[in-house]
Amino acid sequence: MVETRYNMVFGIIGLLVISVFGCGSLIWLICPTPSIICLPYYLKFLTFFVVLIGGWLGYEIARFVLGDKLFSIYIYNASSFMVYVIQLASRIRTELRPDPTSKL
Repeated sequence: MVETRYNMVFGIIGLLVISVFGCGSLIWLICPTPSIICLPYYLKFLTFFVVLIGGWLGYEIARFVLGDKLFSIYIYNASSFMVYVIQLASRIRTELRPDPTSKL
C-alpha cells in the first residue's frame, strides 16, 4: 500500500524541515564563526544526482506494494478457512450419526 494518509506524510515533511533548520541554527549557536566548505562543481552535481537517484529509487521501491502480500495474512486466512472446514465436518458427522433414543 502506497502511503495515502496525508496527515502522516505532512507530519514527516514537517519533521524534516524542522530538523534541517534546527540543526542549522544549532550549528550557528555552537560555532559563531562557521567555516565555509568550497566544493568544485562536479562534487556539487554529484550530491545533487545522489539525492535525485535516492528519491527515484525510493519511489520505485514504494511501488512494489509490499504491505498487501504478507505471508502471515495468508497463513491467517488459510487457518481460519480450516477452522470452518473442521466445524462443517463435525456438523455433518453429528447429523449423519443415528440417534440412540430413536427406535428403528
